[in-house]
Amino acid sequence: MTVGLLDGRQLTGQVVARDGANDLALVVVDERRLTAARHRANPARVGELVVALGHPFGERYAAATGIIAASGQPWEAGRRALIQADVPIGPGSSGGPLLDANGFVIGINAMVGGGMALAVPSTLAERLVQAYVGYAAA
Repeated sequence: MTVGLLDGRQLTGQVVARDGANDLALVVVDERRLTAARHRANPARVGELVVALGHPFGERYAAATGIIAASGQPWEAGRRALIQADVPIGPGSSGGPLLDANGFVIGINAMVGGGMALAVPSTLAERLVQAYVGYAAA
């Protein structure tokens, strides 16, 4: 797979782990000069200001703001707990970060449902990374 960077570089990436229940995949690239996004370990709070980044409808590098409406609530019966925000995102925003007002990643944009942006909490993504790192080190 090809991973495109903001500076225009194209890197070869490999999917090394998947979490189907949360619609996440961990992609590794062979590049040492990348800066990791900072994420926050504590959960999103209702009323918190957020910014969603993505490429909705093919628009490059779009940002949209809103507030957290619910956090950790199951979206549908038997489904995973997601962050719900009143951020106007569209197709192409999936996989982009949901940031708090300090620029920390608190979620990964997943879908729109009921007029709300839904994001997988970054703590779930961190668990996938830690599981892979533990597996790769063994």
